[in-house]
Amino acid sequence: MRLMIHSDSFPNSVVKMVSGHDTWGDIPWESSSMPSLSFFIAYILAYTFMSPTAYAIVETCGKQYWFQPGRYYDINFINAEPGDKIIFHRVLWLQHQQLLIGRPFLPNTHVEATILQHLKSKKVLVYHMRSKKKTRKKYGARQLLTRIYIHPFHGS
Repeated sequence: MRLMIHSDSFPNSVVKMVSGHDTWGDIPWESSSMPSLSFFIAYILAYTFMSPTAYAIVETCGKQYWFQPGRYYDINFINAEPGDKIIFHRVLWLQHQQLLIGRPFLPNTHVEATILQHLKSKKVLVYHMRSKKKTRKKYGARQLLTRIYIHPFHGS
């Protein structure tokens, strides 16, 4: 007489430990780690072959931004009027016709942009609570932002 044990009577984690695979799915990516690896390889290949032809890494407002010409970006508030042109001189990296890497910045290189509008980011809620003290404080904050348009790069 043979003892038959059905997998329905055990939790899924026990069956997975014993059999080495998931029992609840017939789809290959539900029972293996292959999709994460294949997705990673596909992402690397797509990024390598479809990478932008022109971009710059610029330091402004204490942060570093990856700018591509002809795109809009929201950065920290800049005290200027909409329609004004601004120039970023702290260019760390420029890929235009050739790759230029600064040490730390590229001399005689700049990125031009136009301020489109000033706006506020989504509200961030902050909630402070001291346990066992019946003290609670809730407030929100909205970061001031500036939307800019990056002009095409000319020369280096």
